[in-house]
Amino acid sequence: MQRKGHEVVFTVTTPAQPGAVAILQLSGRRDEVLPLLKRLTGRERYEDRRVYLTDYAGIDHGLTAVLPVQRIDHQVTAQLMPHGGLRVVQKMTDYLVSLGAIYEEQMDTMLMYPEANSRLEADVLAAIASAASPAAIGLLASQTQRWYEVIENQEVVDWGAVERDSERLNQLLKAPKVAVVGRPNVGKSALLNYLTGQNTAIVADLPGTTRDWVGAFVELAISDSALNDEVQLSNNVAVRWHDTPGLRTSNDEIEQEAIKLAKRVLDDADVLIAMRDTEQGFAELKGLDCVPDLYVMNKVDNKQIAEDQKSGCDKSTVMVSAMTGYGLDTLQKQIIEVLGLNLLLDKTSEMPLWAFCETLRIAVARRNVDSLEGYV
Repeated sequence: MQRKGHEVVFTVTTPAQPGAVAILQLSGRRDEVLPLLKRLTGRERYEDRRVYLTDYAGIDHGLTAVLPVQRIDHQVTAQLMPHGGLRVVQKMTDYLVSLGAIYEEQMDTMLMYPEANSRLEADVLAAIASAASPAAIGLLASQTQRWYEVIENQEVVDWGAVERDSERLNQLLKAPKVAVVGRPNVGKSALLNYLTGQNTAIVADLPGTTRDWVGAFVELAISDSALNDEVQLSNNVAVRWHDTPGLRTSNDEIEQEAIKLAKRVLDDADVLIAMRDTEQGFAELKGLDCVPDLYVMNKVDNKQIAEDQKSGCDKSTVMVSAMTGYGLDTLQKQIIEVLGLNLLLDKTSEMPLWAFCETLRIAVARRNVDSLEGYV
């Protein structure tokens, strides 16, 4: 967002919910920001990159720091860190407006991240801050160097490949939807609870227990025995997992309405999983505009059950146990493959070019990197 004239602008960078600390960022020319800070805090002098305990006009006490914006002369960003109560944040916002500062919901990334050495690096930091998946972080962090190499070395770019890879990798920024469908009591809710490690969905032996769809964020693990636990977690892919009501004929009007709503979720899913167990077959999926991407048999709770089921089960069916965790590594890997994120499983290939922001998407659409020289 471009600023008009010499305005002092600010935004709230922390979520609009109670927290221990809030962060408000105030940006503008140094000779305008510092006088405003003086009126807010009463402090005469601020040195760059130092943190001060300040009083915010009697509203609250908090930490304040002033950071010079790289690559933009005379521009600074002040970070104000009061307590994170919603009322405190609202009173701080109102007071800054009364001092003449202008609130912007979305601030220029160069002002949000004054430490960035380029606009691309600022966009990388903004994307990392909002990315849904831990797996995005390493890939995003490599993009400044990757795009610099393209321009510096005048590399020949396969633009079609960049578009395809970017479309898939964008799923790391906004989590894709995974929906599970099946008859009642085949273990859909138990599977969700195992993956989240908590009682996200109600589990009982009574068919129809889940009467509405239940959603939760689930991190799918990219299995690699050579990785330690810390590195493993940084490679996880976040998805929005939807546990839907069991599809069956019912005289319960409320349950049938919930099933109708769930079908909308199923039609909109990026990955649709059909689930059965060792006793019940797959549900009939009448009225859906899509077909399952994966077929899963649950309640394969020991090796003997697995051997007994193999002969009568299609080879493509993934056998799992939501009780023991058997087969869930395979299931998670197959979901990642359906999403087209196989490149995350290949540790030998170089980091792909990723058009993760608007400026890069425009350059890719034009098949020309000339516009990126001042950006990178």
